[in-house]
Amino acid sequence: LVLNNLASGYGEGAIYDFVRSFAADGDEVCLRSTDGTTELESLIADARDFDAVIASGGDGTVTATAYSLAGTGIPVMPFPAGTANLLALNLAAPNEPHALAKMLRAGITLDFDMAEIEFRADDGDSAKKGFGIMAGAGYDATIMKGAQPSKRLLGPMAYFSAALANPLPPTSKITLTLDGETVDEFVDSGSDVVTPDNAQERLDTLKGYIG
Repeated sequence: LVLNNLASGYGEGAIYDFVRSFAADGDEVCLRSTDGTTELESLIADARDFDAVIASGGDGTVTATAYSLAGTGIPVMPFPAGTANLLALNLAAPNEPHALAKMLRAGITLDFDMAEIEFRADDGDSAKKGFGIMAGAGYDATIMKGAQPSKRLLGPMAYFSAALANPLPPTSKITLTLDGETVDEFVDSGSDVVTPDNAQERLDTLKGYIG
């Protein structure tokens, strides 16, 4: 099952080269596309009927797919078709379609830890998101949102442009839960996060798992 985010990256269509390279006699390759209008979850509702799921897009597409399928045992391949593709870079995965097709055919997999962030509004509403490398809120999220319209034109430079357009970062309060234990008094000043001393060692360990 191939999930193709049409809005990711530069729209060069490398995923179609991947499909052509992978397909062999007797294979069925199902390609489903979204430009962000169709919810990703609806496209992978029957993922158990497939041998593997290929998430073609940026880090958001890959992470959302992996988070939705976490714990199911269904292999998920990140296909780097976004602007930065940090997850694929951290996994040292190839970025050439034929090499990725060969890796998929060989069935090479690894177990990968997912983390979860919960956003809570003042009115009590909350939402959960999964992430594989990093998660951001406040100023970081503002930069990501601001870069969205110009990513296809500017590439990674869109993030710098968005940062320059937001020179005064807000301050946010963050609560972090590690291994079921809640650590309070996290202050995000926009450029860094101040953490209690007793949490730093555990944070470094967490970075080792997800970074």
